Amino acid sequence: MRASPQSTPKPARRPGQNGKDNLIPISDEQAKLAQEIVGAGRDAGGWLANILGDIPRDTLGFLFGDKIKVKREENIIKLCAKAKKRLAEQGIEEPAPANPKLALPILAAAADENSDELQDLWARLLAATMNPNSSKQGRLGFTHALKRLDPLDAPVLDWLREHGGGADMGARNKIAQDLGVSRDEVDVSMMNLVNVSFAGSAGNVPTGNMTVLTPFGREFLRVVLD
Repeated sequence: MRASPQSTPKPARRPGQNGKDNLIPISDEQAKLAQEIVGAGRDAGGWLANILGDIPRDTLGFLFGDKIKVKREENIIKLCAKAKKRLAEQGIEEPAPANPKLALPILAAAADENSDELQDLWARLLAATMNPNSSKQGRLGFTHALKRLDPLDAPVLDWLREHGGGADMGARNKIAQDLGVSRDEVDVSMMNLVNVSFAGSAGNVPTGNMTVLTPFGREFLRVVLD
């Protein structure tokens, strides 16, 4: 009599949302953490639903669905908390309904962002879409550009803003010293800021000798920092 082949162990099923089974293999401790995050996610989703109206319900179902990774849920919750705090600091008690064309790509992109520096920019951009004083000034191009930034690009961009909006080749050594990184890393960040149109070469100096913020970059910083 032939012995039956051993079957591959299947992930343990755990109750998911809406009575469904969760097929993600996780420990009891992870399951408890997931339940806490999903609970917080419902609160964040409720806040977003109030801001975005009926449109995001399917999207929120995806973002906080049974098969979503816990880390993405956690990132979105942090994003919502930061955006909410940002609006409170601006004295906005009744945020304007956000344009889903702008807000939904921000949520989708920020869900996969683990850098604190870039998460902060995403939260500020999301808050700007809900601020009645700046909601009409948001641009989809800001989201596309921010998605292409690496973590070091954010402090380099901020350094340019704080130092008159530009840096020559000598100043790049100062940037590297201030940020505690190598000159090569600063040069790569500068190239990326140029690639996303946040920075460019000054018109009155030889190309490549002076990197300055572009109108697009200045407008982005104004929207996320004002």
